[in-house]
Formats: sequence, C-alpha cells, structure tokens
Amino acid sequence: MPIEKGAGKPAHNVDATTLSVVWNRFEYIVNQIGEKVLNATQSFVTAHVRDLGASMQDARGRIVVASAHLPVHTLIAEIAMEGVIAKFGTDYKPGDYIIANDPYIVKAGHLPDWSHIRPTFYKGELVGFLQCKTHVADTGGFLPGGYGPKAYDIIAEGLNIPPLKVIKAGVIDEDLWEFLLKNVRNPNQVEMDAMLINGALTQAEEQITALMDKYGVETVKACMDQIILSGEKAMRAELS
Repeated sequence: MPIEKGAGKPAHNVDATTLSVVWNRFEYIVNQIGEKVLNATQSFVTAHVRDLGASMQDARGRIVVASAHLPVHTLIAEIAMEGVIAKFGTDYKPGDYIIANDPYIVKAGHLPDWSHIRPTFYKGELVGFLQCKTHVADTGGFLPGGYGPKAYDIIAEGLNIPPLKVIKAGVIDEDLWEFLLKNVRNPNQVEMDAMLINGALTQAEEQITALMDKYGVETVKACMDQIILSGEKAMRAELS
C-alpha cells in the first residue's frame, strides 16, 4: 500500500495567520521531541553526534514537518512510513508504539538506526503519525554497537526488525519486548531510550490534541495539507 504522492488540494482554505501559527507550533513540537531525547538518551552516538531526527506525518504517511536534526533521519521518514503502512494498513489503535529497523522494509539507515513510530489520534480518528529515528546503544550482531564491516551478511550485523507493535493500545507486549532485549547488549540502555522516545512522542501527541481542541480538527488537517502543498511548490520552483 504505497503512500499517495503529491500534495493535492486542501479540504478547505485556511487563513494565513492560522496557518502560520499551526505550522510554527508543529515545528516546535517535533523539535522538542528531538531535544528531549538528546538531553536524556543513554545512547552515546545519539547524544554526542546528534544522530537522530523527528518528524510528523499526516494520516497518509506524508511528511508535514521535520525537526532540525540529521536530514538522513528526517527526510526519509515518508519512505519508512511506506513500509509500516504496507504491513499494518489502517490497523492502529490509540497508544500503539511501533519500532523497526529492517532496511529492506523501512529502507533507511543501518541496523542501529531504529524507527520509533506512534500513530496519533484525535477523538478516535487517526490524524497522523509521529516518528523519531535514533541510533540505539546496541542492536545485536557479532560486534558491539552494530558496526561490523567484516560481517558475513546482514544477519551477522544485528537484529533485523520489521515493523512491530511493541506497545499495543497502551499495553506493552512483554514477551516480544523481552525477546528483543535479550538479543542486544546493554538492554537497560536500549529499554530506557525506547521508553524515553515513546514518552516524548506521547507528549507530542497531547500537544497536537490541544491544538486540535483549539482550532478544530478539520482546520488543523487543512493546515497539514497546505504545509505539504507549500513544500511541494517551493521544491518545484527551485528545480524549474
């Protein structure tokens, strides 16, 4: 189920002032995801190289805004979402938390770069996704840290994780999570960062909910469409 390309036309017009306020609020929210992770992460590489990126997608998986961190993690968020949507379609519930790193599915980064994804809801309606990609402390494999240029194959490099719901409707899958943590070094660090990121995504979802309470869900969704359209127009003008 590939993501439909092209911005299309917003469902209804939004005045310039409202669009600017919502747009800047979105950018603040995703940047704060990254800053919260940077200030509390257990991963040396994430903390000291700023090896992460946060983004917000609409319900179709298209990038709305991205944080001011590594472009390799933010600008490919839509590609990662294609793999997630191909697996789950529209099967999401409030409180779900998805992780993935399989390069043949999420198609971005190397195995230590895990995608952390939280579907976002407003009064039961799926309105988008929040995504944070970070370099985790360890991802298994024959050498610590996930760097193994002499690995025989990708299985030797580390865990290949397809999109998995580690938390389903707010309830952690203890068996699945135990299995993953048993196959990485420094499991406490990996677990702490996963819970940190899910917490940051949860807070971001709460902020988006407050924005929709204030301006109305249809207005905010129209702003999402307009932001995507503005980005497309700017890129086409740059390339022409």
